[in-house]
Amino acid sequence: MKRISKIFITLILCLVMLWAQMALAAHSASVSGNSSIQAGSDVTLTLNINGSNIMGVEATLNYDSAVLEYRSYSGKLSGWDVVLNGTKFVMYGVGNPINSSTSVVSVTFRVKSGLSAGAALSASFSNIVVSD
Repeated sequence: MKRISKIFITLILCLVMLWAQMALAAHSASVSGNSSIQAGSDVTLTLNINGSNIMGVEATLNYDSAVLEYRSYSGKLSGWDVVLNGTKFVMYGVGNPINSSTSVVSVTFRVKSGLSAGAALSASFSNIVVSD
């Protein structure tokens, strides 16, 4: 009987873990800007979230400060607050959940002077956590 109980408990825990993984939202980031990047060009990084009943998002901004200068950010959801602490964004809405694919925040950078031809630009979001 103890063996059956352990199997049952293990099965329930696996189902809970699977449900928790399914509850996580998908996310992606996209970069936009001029087709030819040069010193003084603006580049925008946008965080997109796809899920349902999402009321909060956290993400860490990563970028190469040797070639990109942080300029500004813009929240993309009406009724949501955006707080930036260093490079960590915290975004949350009250009564206005995400229920489809949507842009949450955009960050604008300026390409610094002295950029070498063929240099790679690097900007991304990491440690993305969503909550309901």
